[in-house]
Amino acid sequence: MPVIEDGRQSYSLWPRRRSEGRAFSIVRLVPQSVLFIDVITIVAVTVTCGIAQAWFSRQAMIEPIAIELGVDVKFGAAVASVFVSMACARGLYGANQGVLDARQRRQRSLIWCIAYACVVLTYMTVDGLKVTPQFIAVVLLGGLLVLPIAWRWEAQIIHNAVNAVSLTRQVVAIEVQGAPSSAAPCCATDGLGVNIGKRMAISAEWTSERIGECLSEVVDYVRNHSVEEILLLPNSPEAQVMIDTIVMHLRIVPTPIRLLPDPITSAFLAYPLIDYGSIKVLELRSAPLTELELVTKRLMDLVLTIGILLMLFGVLAIIAALVVVDSPGPVLFLQRRVGFNDRLFHIYKFRTMATLDDGAMVQQAHRGDARITRVGRILRRFSLDELPQLINVLRGEMSLVGPRPHALAHDREYGSAVAFYAARHNIKPGLTGWAQVNGWRGATPELEMMQKRVEHDLWYINHWSLWLDMKILVLTVIRVWKDPNAY
Repeated sequence: MPVIEDGRQSYSLWPRRRSEGRAFSIVRLVPQSVLFIDVITIVAVTVTCGIAQAWFSRQAMIEPIAIELGVDVKFGAAVASVFVSMACARGLYGANQGVLDARQRRQRSLIWCIAYACVVLTYMTVDGLKVTPQFIAVVLLGGLLVLPIAWRWEAQIIHNAVNAVSLTRQVVAIEVQGAPSSAAPCCATDGLGVNIGKRMAISAEWTSERIGECLSEVVDYVRNHSVEEILLLPNSPEAQVMIDTIVMHLRIVPTPIRLLPDPITSAFLAYPLIDYGSIKVLELRSAPLTELELVTKRLMDLVLTIGILLMLFGVLAIIAALVVVDSPGPVLFLQRRVGFNDRLFHIYKFRTMATLDDGAMVQQAHRGDARITRVGRILRRFSLDELPQLINVLRGEMSLVGPRPHALAHDREYGSAVAFYAARHNIKPGLTGWAQVNGWRGATPELEMMQKRVEHDLWYINHWSLWLDMKILVLTVIRVWKDPNAY
């Protein structure tokens, strides 16, 4: 007979009904519950603030508060609808976003402010939708004060509820053992948040009769107790062969059977599972941008670039004429740079120096550099010399936003000195980037300065979004007029 270890059992007058993965179902319902609670909370805060404003208003002393209550509810419902739509678009109600942490609460606060502003503007521009300035101010203040506190309480309640449900689950754990020579530590059950009512051990060396006898005891135990799931704990490749046999024996009970992987396998399960022909594979590393994201980014580049070129055509012509008049040499300066996936391309810039360096040694520009022409100094001060790179964007060699490309000599110098420097080439280089708007542009006389630039570039690649690109473009326009590193 196999060794059976019985745990403490809890009995009550009314036995619990069996539910197929009750705790797991509740965990899956957490995001939907958070969405519903958010709607109720936003509407409740809006109505409460509206009643408070009406109560202290002289007009409310004459008119019944109930008349304004309908307006408050409609306004709160509108804000909640826009908020939920934006939060869903940002992925805040995904499968792993159920329990709110501090970062998610900050995101919700920002999204609520945007949703509130959108609804207020709609009410101000659409006839028939009337709200007073006092109501708008009170709801704004109340939302900023109350909603973060409400979301903190919500997070704590959800966390406690999930843990309470998990700790009441009655589980049968079956340890499936391989040959003694290949035995490995079994999957740990500590920290799972379950109450293991029975733990059993089945060996791959047992006869089929002994295995059947052991599984019959499992069936009897499940039928006589409130067992909500059965966990299989394989500890070797030989044990995994027995899993199908065990599942077949236990199919006569309506209890879900779940496989608890070993720690090594469990770590890999964090990666996404994708279709690969007729099988499933784990994607250990994904491309920086998906095909849809690449198309979206390219469309944005084309639309904005064509618009900018049409608007600045006259300005570009004037700059070209000034470059020709100021000093001898070509209008455009072409230099080889490394682009996407280490592919070489020629970058276009208005010529700002008397020299055209593109060799094994390229000296970085510095403050007071004698090589810079008079017109070139003005162009570099306001980054106007970079405008011809819009042609590189149209050609598909660059993007409006991305890591700034460096001269080949600098790539060779820093490629061996800065970790993951070459990872900057995993997306197209850009006219501007996250490093540039954060102050890491211009010359890099110290290695630490290039390391900071690379860190910002890699952060951008790992966190790319269309919103981030638009933010960088706006910051570039704002900061180009007061950048101390522009010379």
